[in-house]
Amino acid sequence: MKRKITILALLSSTLLNAWIASARGEDEVNYNLASRFYAGGGVGITRLSPDVSGASTKDETGIGYSLHFGYDISERFSIEGAIADLGDVTLESDSTQQDIGSLDYFQYGISGLGYFYNSQGFSGNSSEAPPYQLRSGISLYGRLGLSAMDISSSSSNLNIDGSPDIKLFGSGGLEYGWSSGYTARAELTSFSTDVQMLSLGFSKRFGGARSSISQAPHNAEQKTPPTSEAKKPEPKTPVAAPALSTDLDGDGINNNIDRCPDTPATATMVNNYGCHLDLAKLPAIKFQTGSAELTKKSQALLAWLARRLQDFPTTKLNVHAHTDGQGDTEANQRLSERRAEAVVGYLIAKGVSAKRLTAIGFGESQPIADNSTSEGRQRNRRVEFHVAE
Repeated sequence: MKRKITILALLSSTLLNAWIASARGEDEVNYNLASRFYAGGGVGITRLSPDVSGASTKDETGIGYSLHFGYDISERFSIEGAIADLGDVTLESDSTQQDIGSLDYFQYGISGLGYFYNSQGFSGNSSEAPPYQLRSGISLYGRLGLSAMDISSSSSNLNIDGSPDIKLFGSGGLEYGWSSGYTARAELTSFSTDVQMLSLGFSKRFGGARSSISQAPHNAEQKTPPTSEAKKPEPKTPVAAPALSTDLDGDGINNNIDRCPDTPATATMVNNYGCHLDLAKLPAIKFQTGSAELTKKSQALLAWLARRLQDFPTTKLNVHAHTDGQGDTEANQRLSERRAEAVVGYLIAKGVSAKRLTAIGFGESQPIADNSTSEGRQRNRRVEFHVAE
């Protein structure tokens, strides 16, 4: 029991430190799905069927509880630590049919989770593409890890080795995530041939998607050393002033404060630290079929874009919406206008000033591909962001 309490205390302390680091590192976390801590717990039904010579179990099923904490490495992979009280099982003698004691199961371990399906898709985790996928929606995953099983006995009649038994274990699960960072999961885990658990759990992810650029205060105080009025400084021989820092990438930001020294010369959106946002590389904004209702994935992308635009407070954008050539021309024109207005409205709702945004619908008048093919029509149904002159 003392061992269980010690392990629980250590893991709880680690979990608390993860929460604090996540909160303090808010401005350090990048836009990628990675760099997000999460924590949660669960309850489930356990099956305990120990192989004890001369004894059998009275009831193999029980109730188990678990606590877990993890770290998202990418959209598809996470690492997770967990502890679980899997309950106990009573044994009876095969010869006398009398109770001879019970076994209590306590498990702790570490595992890797691989997500192989998400209902909203995966962005590919590219450094060029914003992570609009925040592991919301339905996900399917598999787990593989190492587990230490601590089994204690209530009776001296049961000869149980007190050292933890370390084994490889696996599981599969279904997870549903909300954009708020909360997730619910159902999982079937096999710790060994003797121990299995079917559980329901909840988690909370901390940190979300934030800027990878830690903005320094614009009005940082400049401290100057005190001067002595009693003694005038002695005149010194003039020294040539150092040359001003150069701007090698031509983005208008001197190298001494440029945090992105390789900004392309063609970049149109550069913030005070020399970092740019390439609007042409944003994933496609999508709508429900035949309407101006944004998909959930596109809402997440626009929410990310609204936060990112805070780094460019003076930039104004024109939002251009286009349709394919199918259907009535006037109806397509109206649809494109409504879609452009929907994008602008969503950005405004997320904190972007309305004075910085203009919605323009072009209907089917400016195709970029052949409307006679499905692929071409898909390319023509698009939203473009252009920096206003």
